[in-house]
Amino acid sequence: GVGRDDDDDDDEGEEAGWRKAIRNFEEDWFADKVAKPGRDLYIYTACLQLVTLLFLILFSSAIEGQSGGLSQELQYNQFSGTMVLSALAQIALMLCDRVAFLFRSDRFKFAIQVVSVLVVHVLCFYTV
Repeated sequence: GVGRDDDDDDDEGEEAGWRKAIRNFEEDWFADKVAKPGRDLYIYTACLQLVTLLFLILFSSAIEGQSGGLSQELQYNQFSGTMVLSALAQIALMLCDRVAFLFRSDRFKFAIQVVSVLVVHVLCFYTV
């Protein structure tokens, strides 16, 4: 066309290729279009994950074997690095679980479960 560079056509084609690749990735991992029988248990899962997060925050010093507890951490405004990392990991797990639920992806949910089981076992049995 008039006033268009040939380089612009290449950029648009490349951008369309990226969009197609992202769409294919989303369809492969997240889109299970089959209606699933059974009950929706997401609310129970979300509640248990929230309880786990609260447990990590409230009892992290007892889990780590430190004296003082949450009240001392709040008083001095200093939180354990382990507690912060554990809480962030739990929040990341909650977000991934929500994404799997929204996209109704059994494969992604399975991947989350496998990774979380492996990470928990490694942390429990191979770290001191």
